Amino acid sequence: MSEDVVWHEPGRSNLAGHYKGPEAVLGFLATLKSESAGTFKIEVLDVLSKPERVVVLQRDSATRKGRELNVIVAVEFEIHHEKITEVTVYQADTYLFDEFWAD
Repeated sequence: MSEDVVWHEPGRSNLAGHYKGPEAVLGFLATLKSESAGTFKIEVLDVLSKPERVVVLQRDSATRKGRELNVIVAVEFEIHHEKITEVTVYQADTYLFDEFWAD
């Protein structure tokens, strides 16, 4: 990741927002794991790529507070000078994702 990487997470949950810098991005990803008691998993379904852009189609799954998450997500990575500079997440159902992470 570049030092000025930005991760865009859609929605209205407490996890939605823009995470700037490698530490913030890695912290966000760690939160997904910790808030799901380690059950958050990503299954890569397909990868589309060209020199400065990669889109990963993936299934996100987890369990939390008696709820189950099983959603398809597209994650777009922008890459410059061999480093990730921007990540944008496109949820198939943002409301479902938000509801899963709600307290």
